[in-house]
Amino acid sequence: METIADVIYTGPWWRNKGLRTLNLFIIFVELASAINGYDSSVLNGLQILPEFKKHFHSPDGSTLGFMSASQNFGGLV
Repeated sequence: METIADVIYTGPWWRNKGLRTLNLFIIFVELASAINGYDSSVLNGLQILPEFKKHFHSPDGSTLGFMSASQNFGGLV
């Protein structure tokens, strides 16, 4: 019976194709997370501007919440 120590790769990560792929995906996930956070901050900052309120006919709290949440729906696709 193998132990976990027998199947763990102990060499440099860049020589293992699976670990290279994993690290590439981790980079994409971190980048998407940072971009989502920036977009949320910008949208929340725009919601206090009088021009924004005028253009969207003074939305109430639930509509503003939906606007903020809707930009994250693309991440689910």
